[in-house]
Amino acid sequence: MRRFVDTPTAQMVLGVVNTVANGRVNALITGPAGMGKTEALKEAARRDKRAAMITATPAEKSLRAVLSLVLEVFDLSAFQDSDTALMAAALRHELPNRAARGRFLIFDEAQILPADVLRQLLTYSDAPDPLPVVFAGNEHALKKTRANTAAFPQIMSRVSIRREIVTMADGDVDEFCINWNVEGLPAYKLMKAFGSGRTCREIDQLLAVARGHAGPAGPIGADVIIHAVVSLHGRDLAKKISHVLKPELVK
Repeated sequence: MRRFVDTPTAQMVLGVVNTVANGRVNALITGPAGMGKTEALKEAARRDKRAAMITATPAEKSLRAVLSLVLEVFDLSAFQDSDTALMAAALRHELPNRAARGRFLIFDEAQILPADVLRQLLTYSDAPDPLPVVFAGNEHALKKTRANTAAFPQIMSRVSIRREIVTMADGDVDEFCINWNVEGLPAYKLMKAFGSGRTCREIDQLLAVARGHAGPAGPIGADVIIHAVVSLHGRDLAKKISHVLKPELVK
């Protein structure tokens, strides 16, 4: 999934970011891959120019690398070539000025970050002018960090808001159908059946294939959706979900 769709799940993420921005508290949003967290966070950062968003990567997870990224997004790149201690000191001195202007940090893929990095980032929210952080990541990977780090409960005690995405919310599939211009109750029923237990990314991928079958302006009806399911997942799944329709639609 590479684009923003205004689903109920996305609205939850946007709401958390708004609370962090205006309430000056830290938050953690967890959930499996493909649920639209990253796209919603990017949309939140696009809407609120006070946000600075960083996506963690395995190559940039050391304390020095992360501090360098934070310096960059807050226009403090003059300190990026310094040693770790000086970088941390520069942030302690300069970030309150940014925080006083309402700035805050969004950190995606936070499960990559070691405990010492999480702890350092959270120290900036303890200042008189706190710089709050929204952490977002994979719950399974964060559980490993929690299990392997004795100090993890203490670190997370500084996070006031915690939201876990377990499955798609009611209405997520409907919003994708509206976004892709799916037509007709049978088509919506098929998408609901297909979406059970799946991710937003899988819904988006299926409808992208359906759009290819229907053409740029063609309606995405039940027959087109079945064709797309067969193309991506095979005839057995198409037959399985078609129980919501007349069986002759799957030949």
